Amino acid sequence: MTADGSLTGAEIASITHRSGSAPDAARQRAVLELVDAVACMRLGASHPLVTEVAAAEAWLQAGPHASFAARDLGLEQAVRLDALACHVDELDSIEPASAVVPAALIIPAALHVAVWRGVSGDVLVNAILAGYDVVTTCGRALGGPEAYRHGWWPSSTVGALGAAAAVGVVLALDEQQQAAASGIAAARTGGLLSDDELGAGHYLAAADASVAGMRAALLAERGLGASATYFAGPIARAMPSWRAAVAPAPGAGVTATLVKPFPCARPLQGVAAALQDTHLPLERVTAVVVELPEPLLRFVSSAIEVPDATAAAASLAHVFAAALDGRVADARFYRAAALPDPARLPTLELRPLPDAPAGSWGCRVHLRTDTGETDVLERQPPSVRDDAIIAKSRRTLTDAGVPRAVADEVLGDLLVIDTCQDLSSLELQARLTPTNG
Repeated sequence: MTADGSLTGAEIASITHRSGSAPDAARQRAVLELVDAVACMRLGASHPLVTEVAAAEAWLQAGPHASFAARDLGLEQAVRLDALACHVDELDSIEPASAVVPAALIIPAALHVAVWRGVSGDVLVNAILAGYDVVTTCGRALGGPEAYRHGWWPSSTVGALGAAAAVGVVLALDEQQQAAASGIAAARTGGLLSDDELGAGHYLAAADASVAGMRAALLAERGLGASATYFAGPIARAMPSWRAAVAPAPGAGVTATLVKPFPCARPLQGVAAALQDTHLPLERVTAVVVELPEPLLRFVSSAIEVPDATAAAASLAHVFAAALDGRVADARFYRAAALPDPARLPTLELRPLPDAPAGSWGCRVHLRTDTGETDVLERQPPSVRDDAIIAKSRRTLTDAGVPRAVADEVLGDLLVIDTCQDLSSLELQARLTPTNG
């Protein structure tokens, strides 16, 4: 690292190349991240936003690649659709301290290029480790969730740097080329966070960051370069939440990542857990007050009427309605913008959590029933344990309509991908999305 904790292209390249020495536990966790991401991509392929983007951009479809949502695509379009599908149901993983969603940013790009180039499975695992280490390091330097306060979304601000690192490993870029890839990726740094609804633009921003990182690595492979200091002095001067970057231990990015159990915006996942844990009967609850750290309020609303499925996933009303119906973990519930019976809902209020520490994701939930009973619950957003990720992925695939036997076969292959010698025959899209439906 530089003396002020900034990150030059060479330093990002150094993090990338060290990730191959990650311990076995981190490698195993990287494989589970791949398993979960594939399941999220397959389910997300039928999300209204993904199908609408695929249809709207049909004119781009010209190439040999396939996403889970469409076939006959160019490489960039295939990666864009799968990255979008990975995150849009909010079931993908998150690294809380950096406030990035690494699976959606890293895995679609790395997986597509790994299959296209026919590299071995251990190279793909190395790529995932590298991408996670870089994107989480950059996200933490940006300030993690504190960046929300200043109008930036770390996932789309630094996502291209992580994708460039991962794809660079797949392409076997040397240190100089990897530094160039980081520079090309950093040159497009953006990632604004909306002051009101997130909508399609929010989700597309992360998908586009993944594509930009892949493109940066492919251009660097051909000898193109860019400034090595975009993510050093300029970014530190531009971002009020910037703090000194700390080089991670190899594999630390993936081991710090958490897998979401509920298909709703991350700030509301602690609320979902609280609604499952309360001793009060939810059908008798007449008032709900949710306190969240102030920066997280940028991501959520209490709106009952929302324009689309992306807003439903960020709505406290939809989370409460899902809990009432026992479907708080069912991604398909949140895909309907209109609630079936809004008259059943209590009054709903979101407000800042007093004295919440910087970077906190916790919530406090106040419930009151029609008989005056109350309950106050404090929760952190839960995560899926490592030993339950396979079960979650199997359930996600079957929710997407994949037959159980097919799901088990694909999951089995993914779990031993570290030993695969040539990924060109993996054919995940064809296996999980047959032509006949």
